[in-house]
Amino acid sequence: NSISQLLEQFLELNTNSLEIFNRINEAISTDKETVTIDLYDPSKDGVKSVQIPAFGYLKRELERLEANISSISDVEDKGSTVRLKDGTYRKLFTSKLKGPSKPITSLAAPTQFNTKLNEFFEDFLNPLLTIKLDVSGQIPVETERIYVERYIFDGDDAITLDQFEESYKGSNEITKAGLESDIAENNLKYYIDSEVIEMPIRSIQYSGLFNVTKITNEQKSQAIDGVTQNKTVKLFTLDKLSYSDSSKVLEETEVLKVGDSLIVNSGELKTRYIIKSIDNSTSQVELKLIEGFEPIKTGANVLSIYRDVDTDLDIEINVGFDERQVIFLKPIDPISNIPSNKYSPGISFYSNELKINAEDGTVKTLASYYKDEVSDFGQFIKALKVDYIPPASLGIVPEAPEVKLENLKVVQVNTHLTDNTTTQKIKELKADKLAAEQGLKNLDEAIKQKKTLLNTKKFKSQVERDKQTNEYF
Repeated sequence: NSISQLLEQFLELNTNSLEIFNRINEAISTDKETVTIDLYDPSKDGVKSVQIPAFGYLKRELERLEANISSISDVEDKGSTVRLKDGTYRKLFTSKLKGPSKPITSLAAPTQFNTKLNEFFEDFLNPLLTIKLDVSGQIPVETERIYVERYIFDGDDAITLDQFEESYKGSNEITKAGLESDIAENNLKYYIDSEVIEMPIRSIQYSGLFNVTKITNEQKSQAIDGVTQNKTVKLFTLDKLSYSDSSKVLEETEVLKVGDSLIVNSGELKTRYIIKSIDNSTSQVELKLIEGFEPIKTGANVLSIYRDVDTDLDIEINVGFDERQVIFLKPIDPISNIPSNKYSPGISFYSNELKINAEDGTVKTLASYYKDEVSDFGQFIKALKVDYIPPASLGIVPEAPEVKLENLKVVQVNTHLTDNTTTQKIKELKADKLAAEQGLKNLDEAIKQKKTLLNTKKFKSQVERDKQTNEYF
């Protein structure tokens, strides 16, 4: 080797050593995930880039995993949260093996009873009359039950009716404390109907499965701190980029975009990726793991679109005919089963003034729809209470009557109808008719006998035969 070659090799070694030293120092202190080392390569007349993981990043990941492991080990005592790579947290919940509950070992015998209003008559309407209250964005989508409290005012009391019309009807900012204060101050007549209602079922609006046809590693240029660096990224080639929206008639109307989530379709739905970049011409996507650990493999229906469940939450509450009411709500936490500490603002309305769009395009009030279309079995039940007709099972067995022979006789009680001239005339005509019919019958019988005699008897002489013939005619 010549001195020039040795000097060139020494310069290459020195340059690369300084580069490696500087980048190792940077890898220890940087917050970046990787550090790029630019190595001088005279044989290729250029620089060769090599990426190494940053020690600071690895240290932070190890610390995060250690904290997660510590948190998981303490889950039985106080509950735990796990920190994901993107900085968000997920709460852990434990479940016990299925088994019988602990028995109740003691009970106190009751000596008193309590009452609880059971205003269930709205459930006996066919069809049911309901209202919808929109609580979207105000309660978690996981909420399963809502506590509803309805103050229903007596419309037959003049003072109560005037107060409702003037102060409450149409308002949606009524406070429960203020309402109760007004009720006590003005001696308003009302009753409370409270119940816990189930939230309607949720629906998933978007659906779509994707085949992964190819997985490739490619170099991608990225600008980090103003310096363009090459980074190896994994690209997934999909069979399509479209998916379906259940609210639309046609299928495959939506297109994947940056920020959408895909989940590994393994049946357990526990691994989610987010789309960082997308190439519409090649159907390639770059994905970032958000939660879970399942890898993506090539195959059919490997990935599926992931969207949160429908966040449009409506509460359905039954209402009845001719009800003046104020409604308050409390969501119940699905995990702790504890309702909110505060009531919602109260809304007030008169049910008969609510409107519905009929099938024929007309608009009807609840009052007219109730009279024309609704079968109210609750009114029948209320009538049974007012009339109070006891069933046969609760009836008293009466004493058997004493039968006396002198009390058993037949007495005509309608002589005023039978003893008159018209009735007598009808009886006489009927008797004459019967007598005439009997005479005709006798005469007919005599003729038959005489005819039979003429046809069958042998007369001694013609004179005797003529005598019988003359009697016949």
